[in-house]
Amino acid sequence: MGHACDSGTKCLFLLKPWRETSGMIEFLINNPFIYESNDEWCGAIFFRDSKAIAEDEALRLCKTYHIPGMKEIVFHSLRGPEG
Repeated sequence: MGHACDSGTKCLFLLKPWRETSGMIEFLINNPFIYESNDEWCGAIFFRDSKAIAEDEALRLCKTYHIPGMKEIVFHSLRGPEG
C-alpha cells in the first residue's frame, strides 16, 4: 500500500500553488516531503512562523521524520526569514 520509489524508478511530484490559501498552507505544514537532490534523499518540513525553531523541537522532528539513507532535513518558513 502507498507509493515507493526504488533505484529503478524516477518519480516527480511538482506543487505549484496558484495562490496562497489557508488550505495550501495547512497542506504544506501538515505534510513533510522527501525529495531527491543530487542523487541524495532529503526531507523538507514547512512552518508557518518565521522564527527559528528551538533546538529540542528540531531534534524531535528529525527523530520523527528521518529515515535511513536520508542526507538531511531542511526546515522552511512560509513567511520567509525573520526580519
